[in-house]
This record gives sequence, structure tokens and C-alpha cells, in this order.
Amino acid sequence: MSVKKVAILVDDLDLGSPSQQIVDRFLVGFNRDGAFGRPLFEKIVVWSRSADGQIVQQRRREFPTNFSNSHNEAIANADAVVFIRKEGLRELIEQVRTGTAVFVYGSVAPTKSEAETIIRKAEDRNIPFCAGTVMSTLQHLPPMDIPTGMGIGAQIREALIVTQGIAPQAEMDAFDALAPVLDQHGGVPEIRKVRTLEGDAVWDAGNRDWSWRMLASALSRTDKAQGNTLLDGRTEDIVGLGLTQKMAKNPRARIIEYAGGLRTTIMVLDAVVGDLLIAVRAGRRLLPGTIYSTQLFQSQMPQQEHFSRLAAVIADFFESSKAPWGNTRTIVAAHLAERLLK
Repeated sequence: MSVKKVAILVDDLDLGSPSQQIVDRFLVGFNRDGAFGRPLFEKIVVWSRSADGQIVQQRRREFPTNFSNSHNEAIANADAVVFIRKEGLRELIEQVRTGTAVFVYGSVAPTKSEAETIIRKAEDRNIPFCAGTVMSTLQHLPPMDIPTGMGIGAQIREALIVTQGIAPQAEMDAFDALAPVLDQHGGVPEIRKVRTLEGDAVWDAGNRDWSWRMLASALSRTDKAQGNTLLDGRTEDIVGLGLTQKMAKNPRARIIEYAGGLRTTIMVLDAVVGDLLIAVRAGRRLLPGTIYSTQLFQSQMPQQEHFSRLAAVIADFFESSKAPWGNTRTIVAAHLAERLLK
């Protein structure tokens, strides 16, 4: 199906928000493959629940024909929809035409069962459906060259990701960032157990519930080390010198155990580094495995150029009707969100 009209539904267009980043790229354009351009859709229609913000008023003046005052008018005859709202997804799936592709930014539902219901309804109506965030499309610096060829592919047995921020959003962003790596090497299995460690309990669990060696490998990829490095540029062995425990403010870890034996650790270490960092242990069956690590690159505010990668993924999804990743990941994400709030 040729995609002519794309509707973007948002709650607001606050500066720096995912809504603003995505709307601007569809209206103005973005960098891709060495050139700047706009997605080749005939009509982009934006509807914002709030019309009072400074950014939304500016964009309305700049693109008066691209904004609609009515939600129903915005989605009428739409061939594809970007949904960036906190509520109303279930109703949207019922309202759009059969076959209309829908990309949801963020969580589909607060529980696993609700997410399954929404995805099942989309499938019943033949609606190409995908959900995720910009975290799923971040560039790896450097690429992790984990073997993937037939017969030599390495399965990930353990993964660790370092992040910062407030619970549970920091953990959900970290899961979304780690999920593509897991998908490529064995998939994202069903969650069996989630444990939370806080304060000194995080460090007491080292080399029992998570690996110091993997943490050191992940932290080695930072270019935003805090502490003395931030003060005067000196290089430091953060793990080897025992500085991680001293620098971290209110550390916490989520130990997630999956069906099939996979274990991932989300470590929220404020004041240690300012990056999103990953380490995984991967290997063929019966072999001990090799540790691979990388940084997930996020550019600075306000441009946040990493959103251009997501905009390209959404545009390709609409043009092909083929989701960039499966809905199993979306269901597991909803299950994790549900477990974190218990």
C-alpha cells in the first residue's frame, strides 16, 4: 500500500521531548545516509492534545496546514499513525482503517495482559504494529562483533547495562536499549524473575548475581566519566581502584532472569558515568563465552541527533509495513514494567 497520509498524535510538544524530536523530523526533515531530507509522504498531519505550549504554537505558525484541531480529523484516511500519548491507544486501534500501520512511542500498556490484548486486536484488524523508543535505535560505539553466522553464532548468556536516572523510567529505557542486542543473539525470552538490589546490597552481590569483570568492560567504553575525570581530565581505573562504590549515589540494580537461563542486570549508577553502556557475555554452547562491550551513543540536547535514526526506522516501517522488530519484545517490556511497579 502506498503511504500518502501520516498522522502524528501527541500530548504536547515540549522542548526536547520525543514528541518534538519526531514531529520536527517528519515536518522539516533529518540527516540520513549522508544527506538531509524529509520522508516522502504526501501529507503529514499533527494533532496535539495541548495547544498551549510555546513549541506547538511556533510549529503551528510555521506549518499551519500540517496541524489539525481534531483527533478524528487527523486520523481520517491516514495510511500510518505515530502515537506518542499516555492514553487512547486501545481506542485508536479500533478507529483507524484496516491495514493502517501504527508506531507507538513508549509503552503499549502497563501490564503484560493489556499489552497482549492490544497487540492481538491490531493483528485481528491486520494493522502493522510496532512499539519502542529511541533507545532501540542508538548507534553502538564501537560495534560489538558478536558472531552471528550459521553454525558459529554466539548466544548471549549474560548481559549488563549501566544507566542513570529515576525509577522505573531509567530501567525501562535500559531494557529498550539492550533488547535489540538480545534479539539478534537468541531473542528476548519471557521474564521469570526480577530482583531489586539497593545501596550496599548492589556491591555485595558482585560476582554472585552480576559480574565485576563485565561492569569494568562496560565502564571502559565511557567518554563521560564523572568524579576526578570530570574535574581535571585525569584517567582513572574506576573499578580497579574501588571508586565505583564511592562515586555512585543511591545505586540500584535490577537482576532479571529469563526463561532458558539468560540473566541481565540493569545497574543504575548516578554520578559514576554519564553514558549508556553495555557488556554481554556470549559464546557457543558449552564454551565459557567472550565479553563484548560498547557505548550506546546519545547526542546532546537540544538537537538529539540520535532521534534521526529512529525517524528513519519509523519511515521505513510505514513504507514497507514490515515492523523493524517483533511484538514479543513489546510484551516482555510491559511485563517488566508491571514487575517493577509491584
